[in-house]
Amino acid sequence: MRYAPSRLILIVGTGPRDERKATGMKKPSSKIREEIGRLQEQLKQAETREAERIGRLALKAGLGELEIEDGELVSALEEVVARFRKGSGRAGRQTGAPVPPGAPQGSGGEA
Repeated sequence: MRYAPSRLILIVGTGPRDERKATGMKKPSSKIREEIGRLQEQLKQAETREAERIGRLALKAGLGELEIEDGELVSALEEVVARFRKGSGRAGRQTGAPVPPGAPQGSGGEA
């Protein structure tokens, strides 16, 4: 069945209505500061969980036993990130894995 453009119906304003917006009332700055504080604490906790997880995995993979400078390790980890962001996952373990521009070519510092 085809409808002519004149038969299309647009329904506006069907979502929940926020009374504060309708009356012009806004959140007081003290409430916003409290919310920011809560969100900063949540962010700190999430970052701590992520760091602990990555640290455990790095130790499990043997990174704690390597004598490698931080910059070199960061470069190697950036390569890993780039590989997974491209969706290659485990298939990217082949020797011809692409190296991001500006990253040094790996000489045994693979993670």
